[in-house]
Amino acid sequence: MIRSFFRAYLGRSLTANTLLLSRLWHVVRVTIVPNIYLKRCEGLIREYMCSYGYKPSMEAIYSPKGNGGAAIVNIREQSLALHDVHLSHLLSNYNFTFVSSLIRSLFRAYTGHASIVIWLLSPQKFTHMLRPVQKMCQLSKLLTSLPPLFLRQDWPTKLLTLLPLDTVLWCLLAPSPSIKAKWNLPVADIVHYYPDRSILLRRPKSEISNKRIIPYAKA
Repeated sequence: MIRSFFRAYLGRSLTANTLLLSRLWHVVRVTIVPNIYLKRCEGLIREYMCSYGYKPSMEAIYSPKGNGGAAIVNIREQSLALHDVHLSHLLSNYNFTFVSSLIRSLFRAYTGHASIVIWLLSPQKFTHMLRPVQKMCQLSKLLTSLPPLFLRQDWPTKLLTLLPLDTVLWCLLAPSPSIKAKWNLPVADIVHYYPDRSILLRRPKSEISNKRIIPYAKA
């Protein structure tokens, strides 16, 4: 009896992944849905998997079959992962699309930063600044859930000049690239980079004083 129940349980997990949730993926791929909607979807899956008797938690249902779970695809993580294509296009030199240029423009408009590299380094610091645009906020949450990106000293000089001065200095003076300094003036506003000669020349003081210091969001 227990064996037949286990087969029925695994059969329901296969049906949920292939038939029920496949429709949901088409929706969350192009639409930003609220958390309450995802919570209701989790409740429906939980009710379907255990329609009577004891109902395990969603963590147990999401667990692999080897750990006693049903191996159901995590709805919340998948709703973020389906938007990873925009990040891959954003960082690619060959698949750059109109949406990629729009994301760059929105990031610059709402944060004041010309380069998205600072977004990749510290996405959690810009989440509340990008909250008015749901798509940008979703991408910021996706970046936060990914493994952190660390600033390296062997990065191209032209790329480093687009970052705030405190970010670059903190990488050179400390082992951690965490942003703790207060001076967020881009390096390109302080020095001018000549790629043909691979040198940096300091800009006149009058030019630097007229530059705008970009404030960070509070973490």
